[in-house]
Amino acid sequence: MSETDEQWRRERREIVRRHHPDRGGDPALLVAELDRCDRRYRQLPVDVTATAGLAEPLRRGLRRATRTARRQVRKVRANLPRRWPGHRRYHDISS
Repeated sequence: MSETDEQWRRERREIVRRHHPDRGGDPALLVAELDRCDRRYRQLPVDVTATAGLAEPLRRGLRRATRTARRQVRKVRANLPRRWPGHRRYHDISS
C-alpha cells in the first residue's frame, strides 16, 4: 500500500470515528465528509448501480458450479473401494 493510500485510509477512519451515527454523529455530515475526503484523494467508491445487474448471472453460475461439484463427488464416492473411508455403503436416493 502506498503512503497516499495509508493517509486516505487514516483520514477516513478518523472521519468515521468523529461523525458515525452510532457514536452520536450526524449521518448526513458523515457522508458529506467521506465524499470530501474521497474527492481530495481522488478515490471515489465504485458505483453500485453500475454493477447491480451482475448479481443474477453470478448466482446462476454459482448454483451450476455447486451442482456440478456435488455430482462429481457422488461419482468419486461411488467408485471408491468398499474399505476406503468415504465410500457410500447405502443407496443414495437423492441422485
